[in-house]
Amino acid sequence: MSRKHFQTFLDVPIANILLDTKNPRIRDGSDQAECITRILRKEDHLKVLMEDIAKNGLTTAPILVKPQGDKFVVMDGNRRITALKLLNDLNLCSTANLKNFVKILKEKHSENIVNLVDVMSSSSDSAIAREILSRHDGEQEGAGQVNWSAYLRTIFLMNNGHSAEYKRSAQYAMWAENQGIWVDDDFPITALNRFFTHENLKELGFSVD
Repeated sequence: MSRKHFQTFLDVPIANILLDTKNPRIRDGSDQAECITRILRKEDHLKVLMEDIAKNGLTTAPILVKPQGDKFVVMDGNRRITALKLLNDLNLCSTANLKNFVKILKEKHSENIVNLVDVMSSSSDSAIAREILSRHDGEQEGAGQVNWSAYLRTIFLMNNGHSAEYKRSAQYAMWAENQGIWVDDDFPITALNRFFTHENLKELGFSVD
């Protein structure tokens, strides 16, 4: 990461940090509540992360953000910020079981659950993209940064104006999601890309530009 493009802000309130509605794991959230709901599709992973934060504190990996008025939008770290939002506010938990899980964590490890975090902010889309694409190389069952599949990487590239090898297949997968069909983060988009040849698409009745 080229630090000349980033500025550190200390002790930013969690409430002033917004989840990215276009984050690859979220896809197309209409508001902050839906962003949390979409992240919770991988609830077991997020529980592992929440427990890790509650027991050991937030990792030193910087939360990358972009300024938006008097707040910040998370560009990398949406899972961690979601975990902290839930750990700080039981009302954000969508189910009684999740609320009880968080309540127990808060009672056991309240000293590690912070409501202020340090962030690294940049207004440079290219600098943010370079840094984000260099990350995501260690899953640890959900406690670490979860690897991006080809699908998530493609969504990120598309949403940020970059060329993407599997763009066509990602567009069809996202179209399916907009029709109410959930496409898993790990869906093998590379295989889908091999199927969507010009010839097969024409056979299915689609025209190809």
